[in-house]
Amino acid sequence: MKKLITAFVIFVVCFTVNSAVYAQYFTLEQLNAFLTDERERWDVKGDGKIGLEEAIRALQVAAGMQADVIRPSSPDTDTGTINVLGRGNETYYIHDSTGSGDPLYSAGLNDEIELFPGTYTVTLNNSTQTVTVEAGESELLEAGNVCVAGISAGKFYVHDSMGNELDSAFAGNEINLLPGDYSIRVNDTEQSASVQAGEKTTVTTGTITVSSRFLTGNSRYYVYDPDGNKLSDTHTNKEIKFLPGTYTVSLHGTVQTAEVRAGEKTTLASGTVTVSSSFLTGNSTYYVYDPDGNKLSDTHTNKEIELFPGTYTVSLHDTVQTAEVRAGEKTTLEAGTVTVSSSLPDGNTTYYVYDPDGNRLHYTSTNKEIELFPGTYMLYLHDTERTAEVRAGEKTTLAAGTVTVSSLLLTENSTYYVYDTDGNRLHYTSTNKEIELFPGTYTLYLHDTGRTAEVRAGEKTTLAAGTVTVSSLLLTENSTYYVYDPDGNKLHYTSTNKEIELFPGTYTLSLHDTTQTTVVRAGEKTTLPAGTVTVSSSFLTGNSTYHVYDPDGKKLSYASTNKEIELFPGTYTLSLHDTVRTAEVRAGEKTTLAAGTVTVSGTGSSTYYVYDSTGVRDSLESAKTNEEVELFPGAYTLRLNDTERTTNVQAGEKTTLAAGTVTVSGTGNTTYYVYDSTGVGDSLESAKTNEEVELFPGAYTVWLNNTEGTADVQAGKKAALAAGSVTISRSAGGYAYYYVHALDGNQLYSSYSSSRKNIEFFPGSYTVTVGDNSQTVVVQAGEDMLVNF
Repeated sequence: MKKLITAFVIFVVCFTVNSAVYAQYFTLEQLNAFLTDERERWDVKGDGKIGLEEAIRALQVAAGMQADVIRPSSPDTDTGTINVLGRGNETYYIHDSTGSGDPLYSAGLNDEIELFPGTYTVTLNNSTQTVTVEAGESELLEAGNVCVAGISAGKFYVHDSMGNELDSAFAGNEINLLPGDYSIRVNDTEQSASVQAGEKTTVTTGTITVSSRFLTGNSRYYVYDPDGNKLSDTHTNKEIKFLPGTYTVSLHGTVQTAEVRAGEKTTLASGTVTVSSSFLTGNSTYYVYDPDGNKLSDTHTNKEIELFPGTYTVSLHDTVQTAEVRAGEKTTLEAGTVTVSSSLPDGNTTYYVYDPDGNRLHYTSTNKEIELFPGTYMLYLHDTERTAEVRAGEKTTLAAGTVTVSSLLLTENSTYYVYDTDGNRLHYTSTNKEIELFPGTYTLYLHDTGRTAEVRAGEKTTLAAGTVTVSSLLLTENSTYYVYDPDGNKLHYTSTNKEIELFPGTYTLSLHDTTQTTVVRAGEKTTLPAGTVTVSSSFLTGNSTYHVYDPDGKKLSYASTNKEIELFPGTYTLSLHDTVRTAEVRAGEKTTLAAGTVTVSGTGSSTYYVYDSTGVRDSLESAKTNEEVELFPGAYTLRLNDTERTTNVQAGEKTTLAAGTVTVSGTGNTTYYVYDSTGVGDSLESAKTNEEVELFPGAYTVWLNNTEGTADVQAGKKAALAAGSVTISRSAGGYAYYYVHALDGNQLYSSYSSSRKNIEFFPGSYTVTVGDNSQTVVVQAGEDMLVNF
């Protein structure tokens, strides 16, 4: 408003200034004529006054927001008028003949607008009519009005025949419209209305409501048109206004048809269904289905569901009943409960409920109730079963009992298993923990030892176990012992110093195939002490394996020297490299047999063998020279390249026999043989020239191409015999025989060859023959003698 007043002041000032300026150049008569034209131009109402409305009109024209309508400036000009008659203070507008663009002019109802002759479009509340203005004539248009009766709040809407919204008004108000056919809409419902000139058209609504037994109405119902389009929704007991027509009302998926009549209230009466529960708050959910099996709604027991009258199926934990819902009435289906009582305060086991066809319905923990419709059901608790009859409004309780195997162990408990009389496994848990079962006779197994238990309702059945263990001196690297029943069936095993839980009885324990029989008593610990045996070694880690045998020669176990073997008390035979000793093992004691070692010092290239003192049996062990052999104390024969010595091995001591070596120097192409000092019999060893042969000290004969040398082998020393060689060369080609004889005529060497021959001999004089030619040659140590033929 302040902005409009300011604009009006500016308009008046500008108008006055313009008049003053024009007064300097025109006569008074000319100025008066000009002012008269200007007043008529801007006099919107034609009342000879220029007020606020005229100022707004002037500013809109100046801003280009409205077209300037040039009013006749002379009484002699021919014009016509338009006037829209009606009730109220509403404004009608004049547009050009197209009806588009901004209005040319506007006036209140019953006010005339003077216009040049032509065709114009008149608009009132967006309703339109085309009018032709003629000179000297007045065109009168009379409006009618429309209103909606029957609603106390909200709006109604007016649409034209094309569906365009024209105007809206709150309840109790009228809307002025030019005569024509319109559509009235309330809550998305529609009705046609014909507006006549000067008349009031009233459209009357009706109401729909769904009555409820509840005062406030706690459900929501929905209203749809015949095409299934949702129109509105509200709570039961509350009304919705609609124009007359046929509608579909939905309440929790149940439907009814409602006929709305003008000025009338259409009420659809609902009923309720509920499942009563012995619990005050109701802790289960029940579901309602229509006859086709479609789920309609769900809620907790003891709470009602509003539905239209009809027959429904109600499901509670998959148990079902049929409910007939009647208008205004409450239909109650009474449930009962079933539970499995437990002697355990909080109930820690899950039980399951099945129908007679074997379908699982629900489950929960013992001491907790399950709501069901009346009927006969099967209850399962750890695969034990009982039949339960559930009655309406009653609580059915099946009492369970418990079974447990008590144990002396606080930790590392064992697992026991429960079987029925048919041998089916039902459940398992750790000793000292309880298993809930229906009353009956069961078999319990603990490490394959079995006992029968009678479980009684509400009672705790306890079977006491005992323990057995094999005590050991060892803190680490314990051995495994096994437990067998009297029939020899293996029951369980663990490490020494660890306990095995068993039902009372007589058992056999095996430790490295040594056995003892013992009796296990309920609630008691049975301990069988073991002893140990070992073969001590001068080596820290122990590099040999010893074996333990029982008196019948059966091998029981083995280990490296310096490592202990756990055994039950008894007399055993120990074998170390086929040397044997007897050991007495005592409970809780350590038995040690001390070994010694023997070795032959040398180059490490030859193998020596250890025999018993007779030297005639198979060797006990072999090793390379400089390597030690662990043996029980005693007399032994050692052989090195068929030379032998006898020695005594002492407990915890190392016995060393020193060897020497013999070699023949040469080209490395000829084999030499070593014999004893007589030089007869089988050779002791052979090697290529320049290779060494290890021997025990002594005098030996060495043969090289049937030439003989003598070697005195000393401990730790090398006896070297030097050889020479003869090279035979022929000038004639082809193959020929080569012979070498001693001076006494004994043939030493022969060969058939076509090439030069190099033959190694010990030093001496020899005869070389090729064909019919012979030559005598003297072989020197380390020299090669050339003989030409």
